[in-house]
Amino acid sequence: NFSATVYNNEGEVMETHSSLTLEKMEQLNSNPEVSLIRTEGDIPFVNSRDTALVLVDTPGPNNSRTEEHRKTTYATLKKSAKTLVLYVMKANGLEGDDDNNLLSYVAESMKVGGKQSKERFMFVVNQMDGFKEEEDSVESALKNVREYLERKGIMNPNIYPASALSALDIRMLLNGSNPNESSIRRTKFEAGEFNYNEE
Repeated sequence: NFSATVYNNEGEVMETHSSLTLEKMEQLNSNPEVSLIRTEGDIPFVNSRDTALVLVDTPGPNNSRTEEHRKTTYATLKKSAKTLVLYVMKANGLEGDDDNNLLSYVAESMKVGGKQSKERFMFVVNQMDGFKEEEDSVESALKNVREYLERKGIMNPNIYPASALSALDIRMLLNGSNPNESSIRRTKFEAGEFNYNEE
């Protein structure tokens, strides 16, 4: 269960929700008067006995519907100079003006503050589970990402391939929270594919 507090562009509370639904979140996201949605709740599989995990999800460069969204993303990067930044990319979705502009800004941010500033940016290449072993090369896809980032001025980037859906399926299987038989078979097959794929 997640609760939410919704803020407008002036930073004033517009509304609160004790039980946030996906439908309500989509409705709030499409409302131009909404500037910030602060949510709280338990994140599955994350142990928070010793620490609180705070995630800030900014509008992606290709998902910035308005100038305000774009400003929010840039402002968040600027003011959170010591936080870890996960820049999520698709291996087969490189290039684009919005992405170019944001990566140029990231490159400049990484140059200020030395090693610590550079190390806080992690480039996550998602949807690697969509690669077919006989058709695609994970190694060449990651090489393309590295070269793409270096062309943007981001040298020696920290790149991490990810397969979020497969990881979630496997965690749910291990946790016993997915009793669906066909889903269990699919997840075991996915895990087997990963284990036997040398890349």
